[in-house]
Amino acid sequence: MNILRKWLFPVSGSDQGFHQENLFLSDRGVKVSGCLEICVGLLGLLGLLPWPAALGLIILGVLLLIAQRQGSFFEHSQSLVAYGMGLGAVVCTISLSGGLNDGFLPATIAILMFAAPITVPLLPWQSMAIGAVVVAAGAFNGHGSLMLLLALASTLLTAVLYDQRLSTYRASASLLLASQQFRDLQSRTVVTEGSATMVQLSAALAHELSSPIGTVSSAIDTLLMLFAKQAKAPPQEQERLLALQTDLGRSLQDSMARLKKIVNRIQRLCNLDETVTQPADLNELLREAASLMDPQTATTIEFQWNLQPLPQLHCRPQQLIVVFWNVLLNASQAFEANGRILISSTVQDTRVEVKIEDNGRGISSERLAHIFEPAFNVSDGRVSTGNWSLFTSRQLIKNHGGELRIRSSVGQGTTVTFHLPC
Repeated sequence: MNILRKWLFPVSGSDQGFHQENLFLSDRGVKVSGCLEICVGLLGLLGLLPWPAALGLIILGVLLLIAQRQGSFFEHSQSLVAYGMGLGAVVCTISLSGGLNDGFLPATIAILMFAAPITVPLLPWQSMAIGAVVVAAGAFNGHGSLMLLLALASTLLTAVLYDQRLSTYRASASLLLASQQFRDLQSRTVVTEGSATMVQLSAALAHELSSPIGTVSSAIDTLLMLFAKQAKAPPQEQERLLALQTDLGRSLQDSMARLKKIVNRIQRLCNLDETVTQPADLNELLREAASLMDPQTATTIEFQWNLQPLPQLHCRPQQLIVVFWNVLLNASQAFEANGRILISSTVQDTRVEVKIEDNGRGISSERLAHIFEPAFNVSDGRVSTGNWSLFTSRQLIKNHGGELRIRSSVGQGTTVTFHLPC
């Protein structure tokens, strides 16, 4: 009994999403059901049905279409179809009492009873109620057995369709939930990766700032000391003190120019999401990216340069610096000893080609096939990530209308090639 009750009265829960989906399906189903009854009724007027049955179907179909256009019936769309199709089947069943031998009338009854659960997500008990009324109408003219078979078949069809709709909805809802959770995790991971990148870049910039700042501080202290000496120095010492001041002034100018470059670089890197493009020299961006390498790491790597003159490229310089820096960082981590990185650039037709080659450990073909796929790994209950820097770099290059390719062999190093339109 419990199985039969669950079968006839399925519990869809209090999910408002499924309820709203059923309402929208039912609203469209009212229009389909109304058009179906009108079409069958018009065919019946051609002599295929008794005229009272045909006229009754047309009237019921028109009423369904009128009700569908009234917004107040939206919440009752399922009931409208159940009443409309059920009454249509009853009208046709009553018409069988005249002993009509034409097979179109029983076929019409079957169409109406089967079309109701197909066009509208009826509950099995609603389809069974329609069938019970039709069976009662058929019992008066000796067609109860036929109507009972149609009622059972219609109820079974309704139960199967409703279960499929409910299962499909739940599967879709689970997929959407999993997709949202993945996007949330992806967003958190990208933020984490971006924060780690900015921390490393900040460390490199801080180290580079320390040198000119130290020079400026020392020069200012020395100048103050010279000014104090100059006020008391004899005339023969004035020339030497002026020469020292001139040298310190040039040192200050050089340090200030270096500081200005570093500040400009910081401004670029602090606006990674800047959408405005501007002309830039890729060779200069490559050198800036290399200068951001960890000084301790950079001293153990031999940088070789083969940069050809390039046209100005309209791009987002701050993004390309980060892309080049990520690739250089990955290359620096692939060395065991005697690291060498060759950076080259050239113009090919309407494209600029940049290559970053290293003689590191290389990448296996299995890993290379998935090198751009962001990965999630769980270790000791923590989520770690991989390939996100390359995934992001390729996306940034694609946003510039270019492409990024990686060629590598185990033990022979890796070559990363960038193609960007001029």
